[in-house]
Amino acid sequence: MGRERPVRLRFQKALKYYAPNQIILFAVTDNKITVNTTTPLTANRGPVLIDGGTCINGTPGLTIDGNGLTGNGLVLGAGIQLRNLTIKGFTGRNLVALAGGGNKIGTCVVVRR
Repeated sequence: MGRERPVRLRFQKALKYYAPNQIILFAVTDNKITVNTTTPLTANRGPVLIDGGTCINGTPGLTIDGNGLTGNGLVLGAGIQLRNLTIKGFTGRNLVALAGGGNKIGTCVVVRR
């Protein structure tokens, strides 16, 4: 529980301030990390790779959990790549792609209620 707050804040800041063509990478080793968010997350500053770090037996290393948050979850602008993530728990759509295209859903991405 103590690890989740700092990780969540860094993830939200990374989405808000990244420069185009960067990689947002989570160094997940033995444990999975869950980002519990209280606000929708938007990646709309240009191309970026968001990588949860690991995928063990089909289970991504990073989970973004809306915990019933009203609205959509991860909202993608153009040119966003995802891998090694689980996105769940939002009352709207868990994953939304805005107009512009070029998004890529890579290996080990799970989107569920």
